[in-house]
Amino acid sequence: MLLRVHAVRTVFLCAFLLAGTTANTLSQDLNSPLPDGAIILPEIIVEARKRRDDPQDVPFGLSIVTGDDLEARGARRVQDVVQNVPGLSSVGFGDGRSTNFHIRGIGSLRDPLSPDDTNVVVYVDGVPQPLFAADAAFLDIERIEVLKGPQGTLFGRNASAGVINITTRKPTDEKTISATAEVGEQGHIVSEVVTSGPVLDSKLSGRLAIRYRDVDGFVPNTLGGPDVGERAVIAGRGTLQYTPTHETGITLSMSTDNDKRTFPFMLLQNEPRYPITSSFRANTSTRHINSGALSIEHDLGEANFTSITGIVHLDTDDVYLDDSEGLIFSRLTGLPESFFAADDTFTDWAEERLTISQEFRLNSKSDNPRTDVIWVAGLAYYRSDFKADYFNRNAGFAALNGHRDNELKTNSYAAFGEVSIPFATHWTATLGGRATHENKTYDSMFRGIGVPGTVGQFRDRGTLDYDFLTGRASLSYRLSEETVAFATLSRGHKTGGFPRLAVDGAFGKATAPYNEATSWAYELGVKYRATNNRGGLDVTAYRTDVKDEHVLVFDAANFSFLPSNVNVLSQGFELEGQIALSSELHLSGGLSYTKAEIRDVSQLLHAVAGAREGNRPTNIPEFTSSVSLNYEDGFDIGIEGVNARAFANLSWNYIGDRPADIANSFLLDSYSIINARLGLTLNERTKLYAFARNMLDVNPELAGASIAPGAESVIPGRGRILGVGMMSTW
Repeated sequence: MLLRVHAVRTVFLCAFLLAGTTANTLSQDLNSPLPDGAIILPEIIVEARKRRDDPQDVPFGLSIVTGDDLEARGARRVQDVVQNVPGLSSVGFGDGRSTNFHIRGIGSLRDPLSPDDTNVVVYVDGVPQPLFAADAAFLDIERIEVLKGPQGTLFGRNASAGVINITTRKPTDEKTISATAEVGEQGHIVSEVVTSGPVLDSKLSGRLAIRYRDVDGFVPNTLGGPDVGERAVIAGRGTLQYTPTHETGITLSMSTDNDKRTFPFMLLQNEPRYPITSSFRANTSTRHINSGALSIEHDLGEANFTSITGIVHLDTDDVYLDDSEGLIFSRLTGLPESFFAADDTFTDWAEERLTISQEFRLNSKSDNPRTDVIWVAGLAYYRSDFKADYFNRNAGFAALNGHRDNELKTNSYAAFGEVSIPFATHWTATLGGRATHENKTYDSMFRGIGVPGTVGQFRDRGTLDYDFLTGRASLSYRLSEETVAFATLSRGHKTGGFPRLAVDGAFGKATAPYNEATSWAYELGVKYRATNNRGGLDVTAYRTDVKDEHVLVFDAANFSFLPSNVNVLSQGFELEGQIALSSELHLSGGLSYTKAEIRDVSQLLHAVAGAREGNRPTNIPEFTSSVSLNYEDGFDIGIEGVNARAFANLSWNYIGDRPADIANSFLLDSYSIINARLGLTLNERTKLYAFARNMLDVNPELAGASIAPGAESVIPGRGRILGVGMMSTW
């Protein structure tokens, strides 16, 4: 144990010294005056601590993706963001409701156990989003902040690994309209319209954004059915901003996201024709998300008051028709693929969730962290009502057969605060905490369909209460005008609860709740910014110890799923930076190394799931990296009255191999994705461009499960799409 502690301290110290040395070297080059004296990288203000901050003053790992970054890359999916943020990863099963984020190797191991079993909470304009809405459309985004490490102090429940804080674009003072259209291979179609401007003099302004996106299936079906992987999305957001006085501002937004898709659930990994499926029909998923947010800000003179009210309604209906996917079960049994194409084998999961959140907050008016004491304090309430109707009919998964009507309710109350105090010229100390009380109730009814070994009917009820503290303490030191070093200690927490799928009810037994998960996170880092804003570099080393992380175990012997807990240790480092090579050419990139392992494996978890001490957690790559190159420059195209600018973006992302399960029975292959975008801007109003997504035509393995040795299944990602687009602004 002592050697392990010394090793971790050595890693932290080396990273800390490396960052300082690198920053000093960079400063010799980047702080030299530019030929034209221009500041050529945009300045960014974040709200990672629920106040306006310079990212350099934030004492924990923070990655920022701006709306301009998303536009330059043509990014409209959650994967586009994940691939470009060091330490951020996701896993999903293609159905639109199971996307689950991990930060620095911490997150639910495989499938979420319940509708709030997440370590990374997504916030949109201050409103927490349901887990199963995590991959909603990135529509009309101003900025995405990825906050790394436990964020329970200010953001609350279940943010034990971090937060994805999304800020949407607000109405403008001038009237503008923009329209975007794209067409490409595989039936790729995108159309988007955004309009913004004043509605009533200078008091009321509005903004409306609408997007339609469609793409064909990409996985062929050996039984002659349609290709699988089709997806259609219609999303919209309307925002009104009212300023009755100079002291008060009110913002109301309403949004909708309607997603319909077919998806491959289990594909044979080592099939020579991969990706390919064998099922009589495609799995289908339909998801509707409707939400509203009301924000009120008022200047009280000595402090600023903020109220944020949010409501999100989510309903999904997933129909799985390849629980007995022909290629996999043919490999298992030796029977022909067509033998498993039966109309009476299916799974229908219908879920509905309503969440309501309310936060009242006071912030100090001081905004100079070098000289002023800055504080924030508030109260928060959160309510979740989740209802589910599951029906399974499948001979291969006997324990899952039958009807299940489940209802989970959560009420959460919290008080929080944080203060930053500068001292001794170059130092700043930050201390914050949050006290939370949470109540959960559970009501489940199982009705059998005559499967041998299962009961005809069983009802299960329960209530759980949790009281817990989360918090953060940090110390920052300004080494120079350009460089800040910090050390942070954080306490994370994720509540326990009842699983949404009560497997034991089929056997007339109450389902035991899973434990709450707790963590301690340690972080050292250095943030460097050139004085002329020409470039910068962040280097962070971290260690996170988690007790009782949640895991959904697949019991291959009984073809069943069981909730369980296991400890996790994750440590590593991240580098992220950007540099303006010239006024026309900008380079950015990142690298992360995560060494994560599971610990204190119980005999039951070893016997059922094959987990062993030291195994890697599910779907966590050790290495990820990304590089993005942006170019833009004006030139004469020889047409009078037409000004032209050429622009280009080339990005490369690498994701290392990852275990498909906690038994580490097989690995999901590493892969690289290269995207490109090239075009012209005419008269600052019209853009014409061509794009290539996944230029290498890779079908990445996004998730997996071992049905049996030699029958490993994976979820595939989409291959290459080439296309063209146009964007006009008036």
